[in-house]
Amino acid sequence: MATESITFGLSTLVTVVGLLIMLYGVKLTDGLAVSTPMIIGGVVVLGAIGLHTAGLMALDDPHDAA
Repeated sequence: MATESITFGLSTLVTVVGLLIMLYGVKLTDGLAVSTPMIIGGVVVLGAIGLHTAGLMALDDPHDAA
């Protein structure tokens, strides 16, 4: 249970950090052009979604225990 909490808490934190990086990139160019921070923030968010998905895949299915 603790491992699951750490995994999902970490994925939420990384998602928020990625979104903040993306918003910083939007602020730099007023959203008129794609900037490097926008791309980096997007990659960070995708990594967080991958971490969240991996955490979901690692959960035990209660139907298999019976």
